[in-house]
Amino acid sequence: MIATLLHNRPLRRRLLAGSIAVLACGAAMVWHGARSEASNAKPDAPETKLVKTIAVAPVANADTRTAIGEIRPRLESDLGFRVSGKLVERMAEIGSTVNKGEVLARIDDQDYRNRLLSAEADVAAGASRAGRGECRRGPHRRAAGQGFYNARQL
Repeated sequence: MIATLLHNRPLRRRLLAGSIAVLACGAAMVWHGARSEASNAKPDAPETKLVKTIAVAPVANADTRTAIGEIRPRLESDLGFRVSGKLVERMAEIGSTVNKGEVLARIDDQDYRNRLLSAEADVAAGASRAGRGECRRGPHRRAAGQGFYNARQL
């Protein structure tokens, strides 16, 4: 029987409209009741709230921030000596400003003095050999002048 009532379209519309009207009346009654209850309350009564309080004292706070990384300058110049050697003296300090032509450091020149002495000894030995060669060729040149030797053989 209920199934036949629900299949009837005009009846279904009336049931839906009636149920909406009943719900609207119920909502209006609840709203009116809450409104009249709020108007009956005493406005002079203060509302008390429980609050937890604590005493505050200033404390020195140490900065404990740490960071991991590498600190590098904005501008960095790769400097080096044109020659090798041990660093004997450093005139410029790390981070100081320097100008063109300023002496920054001194290196040990003992290696270069040894090389210079060796080169001078090589020059002297070469001159000595050249002198001995002239001594040996002297008699041959005289003989070539007399026709005993060809100029190519010298």
